[in-house]
Amino acid sequence: MGFGLNIAPKTLQLIMQAALKDEEADAYLDDIYVPFSSEDPSRLDRIQQNLLRHNLPTKSPEDLAKARVLGLQLFVGPDDVLYWKRRSGQHIDLLLKNTFTLRQLLSWSGKLVSHYPVLSWLRPCLAWLRRSVPGNDMNELIPSSVMSWAREIASRIRCEGDPATGRWFVDRGRDFILYTDGSSTCTGYVLLNDNYIIEDGCKLRCKSDSEHINLCELNAVILGINAALRWNVHHLTLRIDSRIVYNWLSTVRRPQVHGIYEMLVKSRLSLLRDVLRSNAVSFQVEWVDTSSNLADTLCRVPQRWIVEEHQLQAPQLAAVGVSYCLEPIVSFGKLHHHQQRDDELSKVFSFVERGLPYQRFLPTGYRKIWDQLCIKDGLLCRSYPLPGYHKVTVPLLPYDLRTRVLRHEHTHPTGLLVDNESRRSTILCYL
Repeated sequence: MGFGLNIAPKTLQLIMQAALKDEEADAYLDDIYVPFSSEDPSRLDRIQQNLLRHNLPTKSPEDLAKARVLGLQLFVGPDDVLYWKRRSGQHIDLLLKNTFTLRQLLSWSGKLVSHYPVLSWLRPCLAWLRRSVPGNDMNELIPSSVMSWAREIASRIRCEGDPATGRWFVDRGRDFILYTDGSSTCTGYVLLNDNYIIEDGCKLRCKSDSEHINLCELNAVILGINAALRWNVHHLTLRIDSRIVYNWLSTVRRPQVHGIYEMLVKSRLSLLRDVLRSNAVSFQVEWVDTSSNLADTLCRVPQRWIVEEHQLQAPQLAAVGVSYCLEPIVSFGKLHHHQQRDDELSKVFSFVERGLPYQRFLPTGYRKIWDQLCIKDGLLCRSYPLPGYHKVTVPLLPYDLRTRVLRHEHTHPTGLLVDNESRRSTILCYL
């Protein structure tokens, strides 16, 4: 239909609800589950005839243990429990090509993630893989480092097996257990029912995210509880490995929180308790060791990938005249816009560009470094000789970006493109 509107799934759902309103059956679009009952052996035939009266012919019924339901292949495990897994015949292996476009990579990763509720380590790895590709051109070739990560994922699936599997039936009478965890990379959760994993999930943190790790752990708890409420849980046990967040959630007194995040933490804790109370959820918190936290896997990607991703961003400045640029803070393409928008920088830029002599009415900070100012690739820069090192050329930043630089330096003690000794001088050059 026009304007991106398609009501066919909703219409079919309403029709199925009307046709099966007097029958004991569960329907999801065109998949209908009819539980077997020795007291009513004719139930299946009666439902088929009822659907036929509504002009809804059905296929021959199948045993649920051998059927494909909702795109999942069901099977009976060695413990006589019904499980689901990825359908056989799907091409999830990565084709051994020397080159790969962004479109092909997203198609391959989309098939791996799809709608599967349990993916374990595969979920954060694929999320990191998709985000690390620079640019938005679907026909652009991906970097060799990203291609090596994709091959590493495919190799791990072949060696360790496909993690996309889980239990089919969920016993709502049993207690639910929720594991949550957070890291500098992402937040994640794992939801269990009767000691079986029924759902997991993760969310990557923004590259510029500078939130404290305790607040990140609390965000992971909120993310996991939102997922658990979709299962209509009544008894939930939360297991976390953060002592601070454990004390926040387990104490009946007002949590002792101080600093810049005080109001934010208290408001989220209050909201969390109100949500649990309004949904009539019996809630308890337990502390576990990191090695026993099942959600730890959902918050980790190989450390080598993180290092290589920083190196992947560095070649973007190879063709320009500046020596260093804080890529996590602002991209090179947007820096010119930030300089022109700042009144002081745009004024100094015009003087330097026209080659005018020293101007005494310039701001004090620019008078001191007038001899070091220059124009490189359309940017107002400062050439600064590092003590014991070569001369570096860095772009000048407006005031709002300087605060972001300082915040980045406090939250990222390592990881710039320069070593620690020359790094301090480079930051002074920025400011």
